[in-house]
Amino acid sequence: MPSRSSAFSCGALPSIGFAYQAFSDDRVVRAMLDQHSEDLELAKASGVLQAGSALRAWLADASGNLIDAATVLLPEVTGHELIDLLALGEETNEEGRPRSHAYTLYRSVVHTLGLRKGDHVTQRTVDLLNEAAAKWEMDQEVLEAVLTVATQPGHRLNADQLHRNLLSHSPAERDAWWGIDTYSMLNEASALHRLLRWAEQLPTPDRALYPPPQPHGCGGRGLS
Repeated sequence: MPSRSSAFSCGALPSIGFAYQAFSDDRVVRAMLDQHSEDLELAKASGVLQAGSALRAWLADASGNLIDAATVLLPEVTGHELIDLLALGEETNEEGRPRSHAYTLYRSVVHTLGLRKGDHVTQRTVDLLNEAAAKWEMDQEVLEAVLTVATQPGHRLNADQLHRNLLSHSPAERDAWWGIDTYSMLNEASALHRLLRWAEQLPTPDRALYPPPQPHGCGGRGLS
């Protein structure tokens, strides 16, 4: 699966790469799910992979790339999030912090949001994103993930939902987090930066986006 991009040295040069890693991870996980179809059927009904499950044992030792692929695929196959199937969402260490494997699963939910089919992003997915921000301070990563899906029509977390969320806060509350969190993204290779660069390519509207100010005495509110 070739991927075309630009490489920068003294100038921009065309570059061709092969994005085989994620594709192969997807195929490996699909093969494991097919091999352990009985475990999946039980998980669909119970919402948890059984303790003696061979698939559960495999996932517990899987690499991060394979965990990412499973995070995307298992909600499609079972209707349940991977972190719930492994029942690790509330697992904590002696200090009350989530264990490292639970952290890996939360991080995977955040980082694979843009790879999911929109109809498999549920309220539970949203809850996990909120928990990732609260438990592991992944605020910036969650924001990046949400902005990545902003242009997807019908997506639960697209720009329409973001707009409703922002409108539900007062300007002061909104500026306290939205303004600060997005400020550093403007000059980075971020989802926000990509959206702005994309919008710059659109033609200027034929008419002004906002109506012209009315002169005093014609219904407008002027200074007294």
